[in-house]
Amino acid sequence: MPLGKIDRSAQRAYQEMTQHFKILNPLAQSGANVTIADVLQEIDNLTAIASTDPKALSLHLWETWWALLEIVARTPPTQQSKLVDFMAQLQKKTLTDLNTGEPLKSSDLNMWAQLPTFSWALRDGWNTGE
Repeated sequence: MPLGKIDRSAQRAYQEMTQHFKILNPLAQSGANVTIADVLQEIDNLTAIASTDPKALSLHLWETWWALLEIVARTPPTQQSKLVDFMAQLQKKTLTDLNTGEPLKSSDLNMWAQLPTFSWALRDGWNTGE
C-alpha cells in the first residue's frame, strides 16, 4: 500500500464498531424502531461525558461526524430523510458548559448549532476520495 493511502476496509470495520456508528446507523435502516429523539438523547449522553475535557469533546465530534458521513455514503438518498431530520434537530440544540454557564463550544463554535469541525470531516472525506 502506498504511503499515505488509507485502508478503507479497515477504516469501515473500525467505524462500524464505534458507539457513534451504532447509535446513528438505525436512522438509515428501514424498519428500525428508533426515533430521532432517542438518537439525540444518546448523542447528548456522550456529549455530556466528553464535555469535561476538550480533547475528549474533539474526539466525540470527530467520531460523530465520521459515523454520520459513513452512514450517509452507504444510504441511498431516498432513505436519508431521518438523517437529514437528525441534523436539523441537532443544530437546534443548545448545550451549556456546566463550568461556565455559557454555551458549550468546540473550536470556538457552539455545540451543535454551528456544527463544529463538521467541515473538517467533510474535507477529510473528500481528500480520501470517498
